[in-house]
Amino acid sequence: ITMVCVQLWPLPKCGLLGSCENNTCVCSAGSFSQSSEWAFYLDDLDKIETLNCSTHKHFLKYAYLTCGTCAILSLMFHISILRSFAQFRRRLLIYSTLIALVSFSYTRFVDENRLFGEDVVFTSLFAVCFLLMSWTGIAAADKFIEFQMKRLPFASGETVQRIERILKFRKFLMAYELLVETPIILCLPFIKRKMILILVKSLFACRTLIMIFWLSLDWILVSLIISDIKMIAGTRGESLSLKLKLTEKLIELESRRKVGLLYNIATALMFALPVFWDFFMSLWVYYVPINFF
Repeated sequence: ITMVCVQLWPLPKCGLLGSCENNTCVCSAGSFSQSSEWAFYLDDLDKIETLNCSTHKHFLKYAYLTCGTCAILSLMFHISILRSFAQFRRRLLIYSTLIALVSFSYTRFVDENRLFGEDVVFTSLFAVCFLLMSWTGIAAADKFIEFQMKRLPFASGETVQRIERILKFRKFLMAYELLVETPIILCLPFIKRKMILILVKSLFACRTLIMIFWLSLDWILVSLIISDIKMIAGTRGESLSLKLKLTEKLIELESRRKVGLLYNIATALMFALPVFWDFFMSLWVYYVPINFF
C-alpha cells in the first residue's frame, strides 16, 4: 500500500495539528486525532494514518449528547401539551423525528466508534433522521403557507390556486427522499469506499439542485402572498385598521422571506461545496450533530 500524507486545501499536509513524518501523519499532543468518518476520499481504511489530525472526539461525543438531550426535552414538552388523540396524530411526524434523533445521538454517544458510512446501525439511524427532519421541515413550511392563506383575505382566487399547485411539487421531493436518497444511504456500509465517494458526492449534487429548487419555491410562495396583501392594502375601500394589520403582516412576511433565502443559500452551499472540495466534506463530521441540534 502506497502511503502519502493527505492534504486538504487550504490546510497543509496533516492539518494544522499534525506533521507528516515518513508519509504518515503524527498528531500533536491534545484531543485531536484522525478519523475515517466523512473521509470517503480515502480509498483504503488501512491508510487512516495519512489523514489530517482534525477530529476532536471529545467535542463530538458531547455534541451528540447535547443533541440527544435537547431532543428528549423537546419530546417531553410536546407530550406535556398533548390534549387529544387528534393532536397526537397531527404531531406524529414530530414525535417520530425526535425519537429517531434521540436514538441516533445516544448511539454515537455510547460508542464513538460507530461512524457514518461504516457502521450499519449508526448509518441507518442517520438515514431515518435525515428523512424525517426533511419531511418535518416540508410539513412546517406547508402549514405556514396554509395558515397565511386562511388568515388573510386574498384578493385573487387565482393566486390561491397557484400556491396550491406549487405546494404539490413538494410531494415529489418527499418521494425522492424516500425511494432514492434513503436506500442509497442505507447501502453505504456494504459498498467499497471508492463507490461510496461517488454515491455521496452524487447525493450532495442532487441535494444542491433540490435546495436551489426549494429556495425558488419558498421565495415564490411568500412573494405571492405579499403581492396579494399589497393589492388589498392599496384598495381605497378597506378600513384603516385592516390596512394597519396588513402592513404589519407585510413586514413579517418580507422578513420571513429574507431569512428563508439566507438559510436556504447557506444550506445549499453546505451540500454543494463537498462535491468539489474534500475539505468541506471532512467538516460534515461536525456539521451533522450541530445541524441536527
